[in-house]
Amino acid sequence: SACGAGPATPAATAEQVDHADATPAATGQLASATWLLTREPATLDLDADEAGASSDIIMANVCERLMQLRPDLTSAPNLAASYEWRTPTSLVFQLRPGVTFHDGSQMTVDDVVWSLRRHATGDAESDEYVNVTAIAATGPAEVTLTTTQPDAVLVKALGGDAGVILQRAKVEAQGAAYGTPGGTDACSGPLTLREWRSGEQIVLAKADNYWNAERASRTDEITFRWAGEDAIVNSLVTGEATGAYLETIASATRPPPDTRADCGDAKPPPPPPGLIELPTNENVEFALLPRVVIDASTRIAHTMTAAATAM
Repeated sequence: SACGAGPATPAATAEQVDHADATPAATGQLASATWLLTREPATLDLDADEAGASSDIIMANVCERLMQLRPDLTSAPNLAASYEWRTPTSLVFQLRPGVTFHDGSQMTVDDVVWSLRRHATGDAESDEYVNVTAIAATGPAEVTLTTTQPDAVLVKALGGDAGVILQRAKVEAQGAAYGTPGGTDACSGPLTLREWRSGEQIVLAKADNYWNAERASRTDEITFRWAGEDAIVNSLVTGEATGAYLETIASATRPPPDTRADCGDAKPPPPPPGLIELPTNENVEFALLPRVVIDASTRIAHTMTAAATAM
């Protein structure tokens, strides 16, 4: 009778999967990549209550934040040029000059204040602003957040979705369409939203004239599709997909059934070559094929596309 090896245990997975905290920087340009998700996002509006991991993964390189969370989990200024705690309850940001949105419009202090206030009153990020009592423009390129008490995590939070800066006019012009398949992005990142065909795919494209040339996308076009984890792993192995996040790393080493009559000595096959796990701060695993490289300067927890390249 047939017998199978069954799912890989966590211990077996740890032995079979290579681990690394970063990979080498990209060295070339990739024309296109296909990235698989376990589900289609409900929205691309990161302030919406229904926004989830799929929304974050797709928008990670479309939108940018005041701060940047780096692979070692430290924070550095991003759309902000600098910041300081001017008093224990007064956090002051100087905005970076020359930042433009995808339509070429300059980022303004009004865009920043409006975006942070939107996060503070929205469904998804308002908890990050629990200690914030005021968000105001205190200069032509200066924004001040006033808190009720010293807040040790606020700066880090502004390196996440609580710090995304949106183009106010673009969001308001779209109204209810923003974040839906009928909408467009309102961001400043290295990739722009090209299309969302509901039920089929979402396509991002390299942004023309991205304001930060040193961080321009190393991939011209990214196509996101969705499937179950078994189908995702199969697509990675066959080369139909470039990469994916896996919610359970054991999926990377799940062997097929062994149909031999006597399989007492059968051993599960090794994992697909090159499949690795990268640690993240989101409690998810990341699987990729050898030809995909992730730039260590990007946010490993969310960013997988800006530096992808063919080896």
